[in-house]
Amino acid sequence: MDISMVKFDEKGLVPAIVQEENGQVLMLAYMNEESLKKTLETGYTWFYSRSRQKLWNKGETSGNVQKVKEISYDCDGDTLLVRVHQSGVACHTGTYSCFSGRRLGENEKSVAVVPEEPQSSLANVLNDLYEVIRDRQVNPVEGSYTNYLFQHGQDKILKKVGEEAAETIIASKNMDRKEIAYEMGDLWYHCLVLLAFHNLSPEIVFRELRNRRNGGSYHKFEGKTGNRPEMGYMEEEIKRFLNATDMKEGHPTEAERQIPPPPPEVPVPPDARVVRLPEPGLLPDKEVNFLEMVEMRASIREYSDKELTLQELSFLLWCTQGVKMALENGGTMRTVPSAGARHAFETYLLVHRVEGIPAGLYRFLALGHALLPIANGEEADAAMIPGFKAQNMVKNSAATFLWCADYRRMSHRYGPRSARYVFLDAGHVCQNLYLAAYTHQIGVCAIGAFDDEKLNAALGFDGENDFVVYGAAIGKMA
Repeated sequence: MDISMVKFDEKGLVPAIVQEENGQVLMLAYMNEESLKKTLETGYTWFYSRSRQKLWNKGETSGNVQKVKEISYDCDGDTLLVRVHQSGVACHTGTYSCFSGRRLGENEKSVAVVPEEPQSSLANVLNDLYEVIRDRQVNPVEGSYTNYLFQHGQDKILKKVGEEAAETIIASKNMDRKEIAYEMGDLWYHCLVLLAFHNLSPEIVFRELRNRRNGGSYHKFEGKTGNRPEMGYMEEEIKRFLNATDMKEGHPTEAERQIPPPPPEVPVPPDARVVRLPEPGLLPDKEVNFLEMVEMRASIREYSDKELTLQELSFLLWCTQGVKMALENGGTMRTVPSAGARHAFETYLLVHRVEGIPAGLYRFLALGHALLPIANGEEADAAMIPGFKAQNMVKNSAATFLWCADYRRMSHRYGPRSARYVFLDAGHVCQNLYLAAYTHQIGVCAIGAFDDEKLNAALGFDGENDFVVYGAAIGKMA
């Protein structure tokens, strides 16, 4: 896009209309030249706040980011149209669109309302219905059948899709045209609910159908089995990954070649001064309803200014990587599962508000249940925070966990298969953090959106033998 074609007003601003891929208008905001350039550079929307007089990145704190698909300017060059893929909701009030349910004219005698012509476009009808479904999803209405489906989860939705499909089949077998239309309407509605459950818009389906219509690949059935369509780029990448990490016979692993295993923890310099953590058992016991804890688990992105206690941090570190027993083969038994008890993770902590220790970057020494200081607060923030997509959330957290792979600890035994196990293990660790934190009113938000190159460089990793895998911000619930 040629920015010189855009006409900024006397304040250096241009209005930007943000539109979802399916055509729905989401919001109106303003851009200056700097925010437009950042939008083009990052691929995510940046705007200029007229009230705060500074740039802001949509979804930086809420996670409801907008991935830019296309930017156009109008015939006068004084208005932008930004087509995006919206994650979550667009409006700060919690509605999918800033224009949801806000119509002029229906109750205003001074505005003449022209009756709309019946919608003839199937895409428009489905998009309108989908908007209502998404609005119910984020703004529940008591007694709503749509909310009933979302409350009972995917199994209930799938059951209804199956029931409506069966009823459509019966109507067709009965040659009842009116009943076919009625049951098909029920089926399409429940399919839209299923799409909303998975945060997919109808546009995804429209695009697939257009691709087939334009000569793209589609399923060709032969008897009861079908041939898969030709794979796209990402599917090919997945296939290559699965093939590369398959458990087929191949080059023997280091363990099979009798090479000694690496140590279960990156060695600590002999002259290092460490922070001994209190025993996690010093925390008061709390009676917890496990089902309630699982049901209430949620990502919390905003935190109070209250500090974590060192005992609380010790407790969370124990629950996520605590060592129960060292094994003779170089493995360890810990509080989380890991393939072959290899436990390839080193936990790094970007600390901002923890009683008793200065802000800064630390490494958790799981074998000794201690912290190794790496960098002070300002130095650590300057190096680490630019690597995160949700920078404000990390800045405002009491601490941010980073789980980093010492890959040889896993590959020594499992070879190429280790690439799967490391990422699976990360899920175990983070889920333990969520559940343990909930018992002490500590909020958690997992972080997968980060710049690998920046974080690896900040931590001195080569990105091959050691690298950042996953993270999570934590803090006292606001």
